[in-house]
Amino acid sequence: EGVWGTSPYDVFAVGFEGTILHYDGNAWSTMDSGITEDLWGVWGSSPSDVYAAGKVWGNSSSDVFILGGVEGTVLHYDGNAWSPISVYSNIYPDSLWVWGSRAYTILHYNGDTWAAMIIGTTEDIRDVWGSSSSDVFVVGGSGTILHYPQPPRPEIASISPGQLNRGSTMDVTIIGSRFAGATAVSFGPGISVNEFTVVSSSKIVVDITVSANAAAGTRDVSVTTPEGTGQLASGLEVREEREESRGSESSAETSTTGIGSGVGWGLVALCIGIGYYLLRRNAGRTRN
Repeated sequence: EGVWGTSPYDVFAVGFEGTILHYDGNAWSTMDSGITEDLWGVWGSSPSDVYAAGKVWGNSSSDVFILGGVEGTVLHYDGNAWSPISVYSNIYPDSLWVWGSRAYTILHYNGDTWAAMIIGTTEDIRDVWGSSSSDVFVVGGSGTILHYPQPPRPEIASISPGQLNRGSTMDVTIIGSRFAGATAVSFGPGISVNEFTVVSSSKIVVDITVSANAAAGTRDVSVTTPEGTGQLASGLEVREEREESRGSESSAETSTTGIGSGVGWGLVALCIGIGYYLLRRNAGRTRN
């Protein structure tokens, strides 16, 4: 099921029921594995540093990834004999990755301690390969393909404008990084995203509408890409109608009232003056 070697004269092969064979350039010989569980992969960094387990891939003696076999079986060969390694104890070689007894758990050893990593799937893990310790792929059932480490999530630096009134509709610009492939943008409750355009990996322009009944206060803004969701806490504020606008309307009303009042009094004075004039005129005619 698995073959690996350091040269044409040093080849290891593993298979069912703990089978391990070695080829020295002339003939194959059976090696004692000490187990009866199936082995699916073998890899080593040298003739005296070889691992056998479910699936194995490595980059160096201090950078090995393993998907364990039945019950997390892992074997190590030191050049003299094979010995089992318990994946749940804390005494193993540097930077070893092991699949535990559950198919969706990978155990990682950093040279000091083991740590379980939940990789977000319940599918069986079937193989592992990488180009380096920071570029590792795992494949499994139902078309599962996982990559380690996960690409960084998008980051939001600023929102412009950062304050909007209730009942308004306008374009808002989001500035940040890693926006390529964005699938969703959110501004929180009471704000509808009509459409958005990913201008570049660092800029998104969003057409939004703030409900007339939206609660005043700050909102968290988020951008979602295939790599995850980035969020800017309290990135946008929804305000009630601005006080200065109210003040302007109040001033306008006062001004209009003042003008109307002045015109009214002027008309009264004019009527009094005309009446007085006519009264004097009639009085003069009577005397004559």
